[in-house]
Amino acid sequence: MMFPDQGAHPPRDASAPDNPTLRSLIDRAICDERLRISRDLHDHTAQYATILKLRLQRVMSSSTEAIFLEEINKAIRDVDILIDGLRDIVDELRSPSVHDQDFANNLKTSIGEWSIDYGIPADIQIDPPDLNIRCSLARTLLHIAREALINIKNHARHVSHVTVTLQCSDDDVTLTIEDDGVGFDPQDTPPLGDGTRRRGLGLVGMRERLASVGGSMEVTSQPGSGTRIRARVSMGGSST
Repeated sequence: MMFPDQGAHPPRDASAPDNPTLRSLIDRAICDERLRISRDLHDHTAQYATILKLRLQRVMSSSTEAIFLEEINKAIRDVDILIDGLRDIVDELRSPSVHDQDFANNLKTSIGEWSIDYGIPADIQIDPPDLNIRCSLARTLLHIAREALINIKNHARHVSHVTVTLQCSDDDVTLTIEDDGVGFDPQDTPPLGDGTRRRGLGLVGMRERLASVGGSMEVTSQPGSGTRIRARVSMGGSST
């Protein structure tokens, strides 16, 4: 009995990672799930954290013991950090979706809102102006931009201007965030109790997130000269 040479004519695998239809369906399912999780975080976790803060404030207003007031005030600050973190996660989960892959406009909106909220002028330059990239890379680069801006808000001093540059070639996309603050020593690791430890952990998380899509990041800074964060991702990197 003769059997066809399956090695010469392999059957088409609909689950192959380079199948554009399947990739689109997976991307849509992932983004829909991200929206669901963001709603749950906003409607439950973030709201309960806000309630906890209000209860702590009521206890603080009725207490007269200095040691208790100090500890309650610390707890309120911790809850504020928790709420800010949850809001950042919700914002990241909600944008962008596969239904709106206009990455350039998403980036402009995020930077514009940050600039208005914190009163720091920010310019953005995008080349090409109508840049669009796939959802996974857009999510990653938006996270990098937001985390860099959070670091500027929380840790940079005497910042009067921020510049964000996004450049795309056939091979890769590069996102650069620069501020004109006092800068810092990237090799200096603060102790765990120091508030600037959050910046160090943020930079580590940014590098890890970029690595997950085949990207890399470099930080250029020194005391007195501002800070530049440059993230680069290959256009042919991971599609997950």
